[in-house]
This record gives sequence, structure tokens and C-alpha cells, in this order.
Amino acid sequence: MAKFTIQARELIRELLESFAAVGNIPVSFFERDEEGRTVLVAKSNDDHFPGHCQLLWRIKDGKEQCAQDMLVRAGEGFEARESRQRVCHAGLTTEIHPVVIEGEVVAVLQFGAYVDEECPREERVKRHESLMERLQANPQMAEQVRALLEDEALRGVEKDRDLLRRLLSLVAERVVYRHLVDFDQEKRMRRHRESVEVSAYHDVQIRMQSALAHADLHLTDLSDPAVKTWALRESAETVVKSIELAGGVLSNLMRGQYLPRDYRFEQHDLRAVVMDAIQLAHPIALQRNILILHEIFPESLRIQAQVSRVHLQQAFNNLLHNAVKYSHRAREYGGRSVTVKGTYKHQGYRIEIGNYGVGILEEERELIFEQGYTGKLRESEYRTGSGHGLPLTRQIIRQHHGTIEVSSKPMGDPERDANCPYLTVFSIWLPLTQPIRPALGKGEEDGKEDGRMD
Repeated sequence: MAKFTIQARELIRELLESFAAVGNIPVSFFERDEEGRTVLVAKSNDDHFPGHCQLLWRIKDGKEQCAQDMLVRAGEGFEARESRQRVCHAGLTTEIHPVVIEGEVVAVLQFGAYVDEECPREERVKRHESLMERLQANPQMAEQVRALLEDEALRGVEKDRDLLRRLLSLVAERVVYRHLVDFDQEKRMRRHRESVEVSAYHDVQIRMQSALAHADLHLTDLSDPAVKTWALRESAETVVKSIELAGGVLSNLMRGQYLPRDYRFEQHDLRAVVMDAIQLAHPIALQRNILILHEIFPESLRIQAQVSRVHLQQAFNNLLHNAVKYSHRAREYGGRSVTVKGTYKHQGYRIEIGNYGVGILEEERELIFEQGYTGKLRESEYRTGSGHGLPLTRQIIRQHHGTIEVSSKPMGDPERDANCPYLTVFSIWLPLTQPIRPALGKGEEDGKEDGRMD
């Protein structure tokens, strides 16, 4: 994608036109695309070119040859990284000025089409004759173009060119720098929006899978006369709730929101957060004959912690969903099960979520928390991850000033048994209280530093 938007190109074109009008010389601006090709971004009006060029363009392919020659010279500017004068194919002199931002050539300015006394007449005539031969110009037209080339009036005044040379480069660098800063910020915002959309899709997918699994179990129960009415009602209510929650995610996304950008930390029961995540994953686990076993201590007390409930809930939803999805046969190692254990640890609370199934290689322990990364180990029936749930989960845990770690060990010999399960455990530690945030200055928004999902 080009660095310069349509609006930026128009601004640059107006800038070039202003300088061209003052100096009565043509000015062009070039960049390099993603493939490394030199491309024209903007240029002043063609009427700023001297009569020599205007006449040359009347020859077949003359204007195309000039445009190609300008691209070649601009490309040399990207490589040279310094200003220089060049005699063009037609015998006139142009100037190349790289626009350098933070040590990198991000664009090249090219201006002027004049006769320079420092270039020998013989060299200019030689280039002219070579061009006329390539264009197969008739002798009369070739002579007319040569006559204009000899016109010393095209030379212009050196002091005027020197002023343009200094001012044009300076202004261009400032305009380009400002634009590139905005462009980089827009890229970051676009990446954030894309990440939010993918995370929202992931959330909806989890909730819809839970609803469908509930519905499937509900239909099975309807055919069993031994099932009590209250159980059917409870199952139906769970289906409706799951669908309503999925609809809420979509509604927020359509309003440009998903998870709030601000983290609002309040006292909540961690047990309730974990149990809600288990309830969401439970019907999918039942469909796959997977047990979810939990030991959350102390068993009879609320586990109070300062958390942003909506964010932390999403983190545990992701972890429980993954634990169920990536489980597979492991009877001799403890059966198809997901374990959830919680206990107080180091002035905070530690929750471990483990399962037997698709493993994570040693070298992937950090990579799995990067956007879009999916593990190398495959289990065709279950390995359908997108690589967006875990990066969001770690981001949420870090915003809570907590930690998340993972261990994954094979329960047999993976080289001999392709279906050898791994025992994978995600360990999350959360502080019970959040550090006091510094008072915000006038005009600052709450959550600007630590609270936003950037």
C-alpha cells in the first residue's frame, strides 16, 4: 500500500504547483511502492515545462520517453541518498533531491528542465541526437527541438534555482514528516480495529457454539421421558441466554465498540468469573465427552479481587474454550478432562487451567501470544484456532497487573505415537488489589495510559 493517501497526494500536488509557479520550472514527487518500484506521487502542471519539452512531446512516444526517464532519475535519487544534478536524455538539466526522514529516504523531489552552462554543449547535443534517433523523429522536427535546446533563455537564474532548491526541500520534508506520522498512527488504529473485530468474532463463535451445544442437549432431553420439566426449562433458558449474549457482542461491534477501552476495576468474586466461563464451555465439553473438573479454594467463601469484570470474563472464556477444543483421547493419562484449580498465592490468586490434548512446543511458548500465530502441532479434528484469543487474553491479564504462563509436556513419546497427548497448563496469577493510578492531569481521559486496549 502506498504511503500517501489521496488527500496527501493532493496536498503535495498543490505544494509543488506553488513552487513551480514561482520558479517557472516543473516539479515532481516520487515514492517507492511495496515492491520497491519508483512511482509518481504528484507533479506540477505540464505547462511549467519549457517549450523544448512541449515540442518534443509532439513526437510519437516523446512524452512517454520523458516520463520513463524521470522515473529512472528519481530511482537513482533513492539509491544515492544525496542531492545531485542530472542531464536528461534530451540534453536539459534536472535536479534530484531525496526527502530524508529519520535517516531514511521516503521520497524524491525532481525539478527543473534548463540549460546548464556547466554541461558541455557537445554532451547536450549528443543526447539530443540519440533521443531523436530512438524516437525516429523526422529531420525537420529534430532540428526544431535542437534549436530550442540551444536557447540560452531556458537557463534561468542560478540564484532563483538555489532559493527553490533550499525552500522546496525544507517544506517537502516537513509536510512529508507530518503526513507519515499521521499515516503510522492510522495504521496502528487500523490494526487495533482489525484485532477488535477478530476478537469479537471469536467471542461470538464461542457463545454460539455453546448455544448450539445446549440446544443439541436440549433436543436429546426432550426425547427422554425421565427428564424433569424444570431441567428442560433450565436448559432452554441457557440457550436463550447464550444467544442473547452473542447478540450483545454483535450489537456493540456495530456501534464501534466491543470490549470497553477503559478498564473499570471494582470488587468482584473471582469464583463467579471462572464459574461463568465453565458454564459457557460446559455444553461443548458434554458434546465431546469431556469432563470439566474444578477445585476452587476456599470452597465456601467469595474470592474478592479488584478486576474489570467484562475484560477478565473474556480472558477466562477464551482459556476454557481452548482447553475444551484442544482436548482429545487420553484415557490412560487421566481421561478426557479439563481441570480448573484455584488457590491464594503470593498476595494474589492463582488459577490453573489444564487439559490433555494438542500440545505446545517449547519454542512456541511466547509465540502463541502473538497475533495470528497458531501452533505447529496439529490434531485435524480440533486444531481450528485463528491465533487471536491468546494475545487478547494476555493483554487483559497484563492490564490487571497479573501474569500468564504456559507449560506443555508430552505424556508419552511423540516420535513413536502421533496421537500422544500433551498435558498443557495455563497458569494465571492476579493481584487482589490494583495499584493506585496517578492522578490524571487536566484534559486527560480516565484510562488513557493503562486502561485502553492499544
